[in-house]
Amino acid sequence: MRFILPLLLVLLASPAPAQTPDSTGTLVVIVTGFETDDGPARIRLDATASAFAGAGGDESFERATAASIVDGTVVWTVDALPWGRYAASAYHDEDDDGTLDTNLFGAPSEPFGFSNDARARLGRPDFVEAAFRLAAPRDTIRFRVQ
Repeated sequence: MRFILPLLLVLLASPAPAQTPDSTGTLVVIVTGFETDDGPARIRLDATASAFAGAGGDESFERATAASIVDGTVVWTVDALPWGRYAASAYHDEDDDGTLDTNLFGAPSEPFGFSNDARARLGRPDFVEAAFRLAAPRDTIRFRVQ
């Protein structure tokens, strides 16, 4: 018994593992709301507001994929993703032409959505509205296209 208390105190006093810049994790992105399984879902992950807004730049980290839709859902697993702040976007490329189709007024005519189910108002939502933080070895985010 007298060894348990000192051991407990040592364990409690030990610092938590440091979050280093080279820490990576696995992010599972689940996107739902697809009305058909025809054509791929195009999903993008951005680490900066400028990249999320479409401006890009050398400092922006992004990953993107075209994924098959199964029963109205897409599951994309991103391995070795550096811990940090990201925003995700997805759209249903129903005609598989690699672009989000728009109508005469420039509004999307294919279903689309953003992480945190952030709503678009005359364009994309702000990065902060869609942003989430990866700070663990494994995490999952979910959002819908509409």
